[in-house]
Amino acid sequence: MDRVLGGRYRLVREVAYGATGIVWRGVDLYDGRPVAVKMLRPEAALRPDLVAGFEAETDVVASLDHPALVRHRDVVGQGRERALVMELVEGEDLRRRLRRTGPVPPAIAAEVAVQLAGALAYLHRRGVVHGDVKPGNILVPADGGLVRLVDFGAARRIGADSGWPSTQATPEYVAPEVIVGGPVTPASDVYALGIVLFELVSGRSPYRGGLPDQVLDRHRNCRPVPPPGLPPVVWQFVEDCLVTDPARRPGAERAAARLRGMEPALDGITALPRPAADQVTWWPRRAGAVTGTARVGRAGSGPTRAAPVPPPRAFSDRIAGAADAPPSVAPAHCFRQFVTYPAKVY
Repeated sequence: MDRVLGGRYRLVREVAYGATGIVWRGVDLYDGRPVAVKMLRPEAALRPDLVAGFEAETDVVASLDHPALVRHRDVVGQGRERALVMELVEGEDLRRRLRRTGPVPPAIAAEVAVQLAGALAYLHRRGVVHGDVKPGNILVPADGGLVRLVDFGAARRIGADSGWPSTQATPEYVAPEVIVGGPVTPASDVYALGIVLFELVSGRSPYRGGLPDQVLDRHRNCRPVPPPGLPPVVWQFVEDCLVTDPARRPGAERAAARLRGMEPALDGITALPRPAADQVTWWPRRAGAVTGTARVGRAGSGPTRAAPVPPPRAFSDRIAGAADAPPSVAPAHCFRQFVTYPAKVY
């Protein structure tokens, strides 16, 4: 394709696409640097509401500057012809990485999560919620640098009146208060952070399987089951992020501090094995009618089966001194172990 936007950015090839947008690899003709260019898909550009949403997205991205966010370089065009020009990150998104290689060691999972929490804390301080935190929107650079949170199509200013399903967010990562029509808030992003950490250490999200409505129902009525062998301190953090009451979840800065504080205790712990196809990953929050059992879900197509009820909450470890740990995003001491794949371009 030989198309130049704004007389400056030549589109080379399509590298990713979503429900409404397409991301192209491009070249800045002024300095020869590679760039990523996001545009609306042709059919989406015919809808005024999606055009307005993309304009809002570009305005939000243009106002941000953080090392764990993909930086914008330019905005060209107007209306349906608008394009967002960003830095090009050579690497792989976290969803593909986990599908390809399985769970990562807890220390690396905590490092990825602390970088993500740092980015969320920055956004929340600036009055922005991301609204679609998930592995597919987290890029892992091939050079071992900080992960990058991308795709602000569901982002909005704090206090904006919007809930499910207008956010376009993915069912596996949507907070229960959003599902029932509440606003997307910083606590909603922290909920998704907890799901992402669960997926990093276990290899899949806890509520996956079945129809979207079934997945959404689990967020409201179920709780995740800890993967066998997961360090209790990691599980306590996941539980705190996934409580149904958003007011009880830690803020992003506090989450970053706790994650940073737990890292020394996780050094040397190997990754958990890939989960079995029928491994239980959730159970109902309310006890079922069968004594000593609960109806719990498989991670596959969504049917339920009887299984022993795990003992009452036994993971109460807290991190001594975590509140004093720095909430800032710091270079990973072990993160380069995570980057062992041929580079892909996004």
